[in-house]
Amino acid sequence: MKRTILAIAVFSVTAATQAAESEQGWYVGGGPSYIDTGVQSGDGGSVGFSAIELYSGYQYSALVGGEVRLGTGLSRDNAAATINGERINIDYEIAYTASAYYRVQAQNEVAKIYGLFGLSSVGLDAFTETGDVSDTPTSYSYGVGIGFVLGERGSWNIEYRALLHNNDYEFDITALSYSYRF
Repeated sequence: MKRTILAIAVFSVTAATQAAESEQGWYVGGGPSYIDTGVQSGDGGSVGFSAIELYSGYQYSALVGGEVRLGTGLSRDNAAATINGERINIDYEIAYTASAYYRVQAQNEVAKIYGLFGLSSVGLDAFTETGDVSDTPTSYSYGVGIGFVLGERGSWNIEYRALLHNNDYEFDITALSYSYRF
Protein backbone atom coordinates (compact mmCIF):
# COMPACT_ATOMS: atom_id res chain seq x y z
CA MET A 1 0.00 0.00 0.00
CA LYS A 2 2.84 2.39 0.90
CA ARG A 3 4.51 1.70 -2.45
CA THR A 4 1.27 2.47 -4.31
CA ILE A 5 0.85 5.78 -2.47
CA LEU A 6 4.51 6.63 -3.08
CA ALA A 7 4.19 5.78 -6.79
CA ILE A 8 1.06 7.95 -7.10
CA ALA A 9 2.79 10.83 -5.29
CA VAL A 10 5.88 10.64 -7.53
CA PHE A 11 3.72 10.44 -10.67
CA SER A 12 1.61 13.42 -9.52
CA VAL A 13 4.65 15.60 -8.81
CA THR A 14 6.22 14.67 -12.16
CA ALA A 15 2.98 15.38 -14.06
CA ALA A 16 2.45 18.69 -12.24
CA THR A 17 6.04 19.77 -12.99
CA GLN A 18 5.67 18.91 -16.68
CA ALA A 19 2.32 20.75 -16.88
CA ALA A 20 3.84 23.82 -15.23
CA GLU A 21 6.80 23.74 -17.63
CA SER A 22 4.47 23.53 -20.64
CA GLU A 23 2.70 26.70 -19.43
CA GLN A 24 5.95 28.64 -18.99
CA GLY A 25 7.17 31.10 -21.55
CA TRP A 26 6.91 34.44 -23.30
CA TYR A 27 3.90 35.24 -25.46
CA VAL A 28 2.69 38.07 -27.70
CA GLY A 29 -0.73 38.78 -29.08
CA GLY A 30 -3.21 41.32 -30.28
CA GLY A 31 -6.51 41.95 -31.94
CA PRO A 32 -9.62 44.11 -32.25
CA SER A 33 -11.75 45.19 -29.32
CA TYR A 34 -14.78 47.29 -28.43
CA ILE A 35 -14.73 49.75 -25.53
CA ASP A 36 -18.11 50.65 -23.98
CA THR A 37 -18.13 53.76 -21.79
CA GLY A 38 -21.70 53.57 -20.48
CA VAL A 39 -22.12 57.28 -21.38
CA GLN A 40 -25.34 58.08 -23.26
CA SER A 41 -24.55 59.06 -26.88
CA GLY A 42 -26.27 61.54 -29.13
CA ASP A 43 -28.17 58.76 -30.98
CA GLY A 44 -29.59 57.21 -27.79
CA GLY A 45 -27.07 54.37 -27.41
CA SER A 46 -23.92 54.49 -25.36
CA VAL A 47 -20.60 56.00 -26.40
CA GLY A 48 -18.31 53.23 -27.61
CA PHE A 49 -15.11 52.82 -29.56
CA SER A 50 -13.56 50.29 -31.90
CA ALA A 51 -9.97 49.75 -30.81
CA ILE A 52 -6.95 47.56 -31.40
CA GLU A 53 -4.63 46.22 -28.73
CA LEU A 54 -1.21 44.53 -28.62
CA TYR A 55 0.17 42.68 -25.61
CA SER A 56 3.16 40.74 -24.37
CA GLY A 57 3.78 38.76 -21.24
CA TYR A 58 5.48 35.94 -19.45
CA GLN A 59 3.63 33.02 -17.84
CA TYR A 60 5.88 31.45 -15.18
CA SER A 61 3.29 28.97 -13.93
CA ALA A 62 -0.49 28.62 -13.74
CA LEU A 63 -0.56 30.99 -10.75
CA VAL A 64 2.18 33.44 -11.71
CA GLY A 65 2.22 35.51 -14.89
CA GLY A 66 2.53 39.14 -15.92
CA GLU A 67 1.50 41.05 -19.00
CA VAL A 68 1.53 44.57 -20.46
CA ARG A 69 -0.90 45.90 -23.07
CA LEU A 70 -1.00 48.93 -25.34
CA GLY A 71 -3.93 49.92 -27.51
CA THR A 72 -5.45 52.76 -29.46
CA GLY A 73 -8.93 53.76 -30.54
CA LEU A 74 -9.90 53.35 -34.18
CA SER A 75 -13.10 55.41 -34.11
CA ARG A 76 -14.81 58.46 -32.64
CA ASP A 77 -18.22 58.70 -31.02
CA ASN A 78 -20.33 61.62 -29.88
CA ALA A 79 -22.67 62.62 -27.10
CA ALA A 80 -24.71 65.67 -26.23
CA ALA A 81 -24.34 67.41 -22.87
CA THR A 82 -25.98 70.37 -21.19
CA ILE A 83 -23.47 72.72 -19.59
CA ASN A 84 -24.68 75.93 -17.90
CA GLY A 85 -28.06 75.49 -19.60
CA GLU A 86 -26.53 75.23 -23.06
CA ARG A 87 -26.65 71.98 -25.07
CA ILE A 88 -23.37 71.12 -26.79
CA ASN A 89 -22.18 68.18 -28.87
CA ILE A 90 -19.01 66.43 -27.78
CA ASP A 91 -16.92 64.10 -29.96
CA TYR A 92 -14.88 61.56 -27.98
CA GLU A 93 -11.79 59.66 -29.02
CA ILE A 94 -9.51 57.13 -27.31
CA ALA A 95 -5.89 58.19 -27.89
CA TYR A 96 -4.39 55.16 -26.11
CA THR A 97 -4.94 52.45 -23.52
CA ALA A 98 -2.12 51.09 -21.38
CA SER A 99 -2.42 48.26 -18.86
CA ALA A 100 -0.24 46.06 -16.66
CA TYR A 101 -1.72 42.81 -15.34
CA TYR A 102 -1.03 39.93 -13.00
CA ARG A 103 -2.31 36.82 -14.82
CA VAL A 104 -3.52 33.44 -13.52
CA GLN A 105 -4.66 30.64 -15.81
CA ALA A 106 -5.68 27.02 -16.09
CA GLN A 107 -5.30 25.11 -19.35
CA ASN A 108 -5.52 21.76 -21.04
CA GLU A 109 -4.92 20.60 -24.62
CA VAL A 110 -8.10 22.25 -25.93
CA ALA A 111 -8.59 25.51 -24.04
CA LYS A 112 -7.36 27.82 -21.31
CA ILE A 113 -9.23 30.13 -18.98
CA TYR A 114 -7.49 33.08 -17.39
CA GLY A 115 -7.99 35.98 -15.05
CA LEU A 116 -6.35 39.41 -15.21
CA PHE A 117 -5.87 41.83 -12.29
CA GLY A 118 -4.01 45.11 -12.62
CA LEU A 119 -3.93 48.79 -13.44
CA SER A 120 -5.01 50.63 -16.61
CA SER A 121 -4.75 54.15 -17.96
CA VAL A 122 -6.76 55.62 -20.86
CA GLY A 123 -5.93 58.71 -22.92
CA LEU A 124 -9.33 60.27 -23.62
CA ASP A 125 -9.81 63.28 -25.90
CA ALA A 126 -13.02 65.34 -26.17
CA PHE A 127 -13.67 67.82 -28.97
CA THR A 128 -16.36 70.56 -28.78
CA GLU A 129 -17.20 73.78 -30.59
CA THR A 130 -15.75 75.73 -27.64
CA GLY A 131 -12.47 73.82 -27.28
CA ASP A 132 -10.77 70.51 -26.79
CA VAL A 133 -10.15 68.66 -23.52
CA SER A 134 -7.90 65.71 -22.72
CA ASP A 135 -7.97 63.44 -19.70
CA THR A 136 -5.85 60.44 -18.67
CA PRO A 137 -7.76 58.57 -15.96
CA THR A 138 -6.07 55.62 -14.26
CA SER A 139 -7.80 52.89 -12.27
CA TYR A 140 -7.75 49.26 -11.25
CA SER A 141 -8.64 46.81 -14.01
CA TYR A 142 -9.70 43.17 -14.06
CA GLY A 143 -11.07 40.64 -16.49
CA VAL A 144 -11.57 37.07 -17.59
CA GLY A 145 -10.90 35.27 -20.83
CA ILE A 146 -10.99 31.95 -22.57
CA GLY A 147 -8.52 30.84 -25.20
CA PHE A 148 -8.93 28.04 -27.72
CA VAL A 149 -5.61 26.31 -28.40
CA LEU A 150 -4.37 26.07 -32.01
CA GLY A 151 -1.43 23.70 -32.26
CA GLU A 152 1.32 23.84 -29.68
CA ARG A 153 1.90 27.60 -29.64
CA GLY A 154 -1.15 29.57 -30.80
CA SER A 155 -4.60 30.38 -29.43
CA TRP A 156 -7.66 32.47 -30.23
CA ASN A 157 -8.87 34.36 -27.15
CA ILE A 158 -12.16 35.99 -26.19
CA GLU A 159 -12.23 38.21 -23.12
CA TYR A 160 -14.12 40.76 -21.09
CA ARG A 161 -12.35 43.36 -18.92
CA ALA A 162 -13.42 46.18 -16.66
CA LEU A 163 -10.81 48.43 -18.27
CA LEU A 164 -11.29 51.53 -16.14
CA HIS A 165 -13.60 51.96 -13.16
CA ASN A 166 -13.33 55.05 -10.95
CA ASN A 167 -15.60 57.87 -9.74
CA ASP A 168 -15.75 59.50 -13.19
CA TYR A 169 -15.49 56.66 -15.71
CA GLU A 170 -16.62 53.09 -16.26
CA PHE A 171 -15.03 51.67 -19.40
CA ASP A 172 -15.58 47.99 -20.23
CA ILE A 173 -13.83 46.20 -23.05
CA THR A 174 -14.69 43.10 -25.06
CA ALA A 175 -11.85 41.71 -27.14
CA LEU A 176 -10.96 39.00 -29.63
CA SER A 177 -7.24 38.29 -30.01
CA TYR A 178 -4.69 35.82 -31.26
CA SER A 179 -1.69 34.96 -29.09
CA TYR A 180 1.51 33.11 -29.84
CA ARG A 181 3.67 31.48 -27.16
CA PHE A 182 7.44 31.20 -27.71
